[in-house]
Amino acid sequence: MKGQLRVDVELPSQLLGNQWQFDVRDARMRWVATVGSNQSIELDPGVYQVNGVLEDGREHQEILEVRADKLSVAHFVANPVGGSRSSESVATDPVESFNPRPKLKPLSI
Repeated sequence: MKGQLRVDVELPSQLLGNQWQFDVRDARMRWVATVGSNQSIELDPGVYQVNGVLEDGREHQEILEVRADKLSVAHFVANPVGGSRSSESVATDPVESFNPRPKLKPLSI
């Protein structure tokens, strides 16, 4: 018996609406399917990784278990561009990690 996996995106894209695409990989990291946001697919029971890049420019991922005759939901929240980072974010922003100004100590006279 198969289970179902659905991908939900909480914050729709200003450009794409709810037309996000997510890759689904099995426990051995083999590509299984591509699924759109707010769509569901049937899968064999097992552990799957769902990932995609959202409008904030970061890769978001979720690992979940699909069980027979059950619905499993991967839920993503896209941060607005320039917003705070979500807990699902796995990529680093090179601009945030680069600080061109040296930290100066106050002068003591």
